[in-house]
Amino acid sequence: MIDTSLVIDNFLLLASIGLEDDTIELLCQSSSQRIEHLLKEDADRTDDRLIFAAASDAYYQWVLMKKTVSDDTFESFRAGDITVENDNAVSIEAARTVRDEAFDAITDLLDDRRFYFGEVQINDVEPTF
Repeated sequence: MIDTSLVIDNFLLLASIGLEDDTIELLCQSSSQRIEHLLKEDADRTDDRLIFAAASDAYYQWVLMKKTVSDDTFESFRAGDITVENDNAVSIEAARTVRDEAFDAITDLLDDRRFYFGEVQINDVEPTF
């Protein structure tokens, strides 16, 4: 089983925040369980790559929540000649990139259930009712 406390620690490093609420713990647990479900039976559940992948997935979900729901984010501000803009799409894309790269690093540990290659047999028998 993936150690959720380690996932939370990695999440907090990614997000550069302190443990603020139960949402973070729930996101980390959910991401850990999702990855656990995708793993091969013989995969090492203590592999640091798994912990980081779970943390980056939780971080991506957290960024989506914060950027799409929260009203406390600013769009831009100006101080003298300097203008700072907060582009939600850039933040979401950066979190997605981190998550995707973390998942790419663990492909050898995942059991790919999305692809099936097999023979399809067609019967020349008419259907019976």
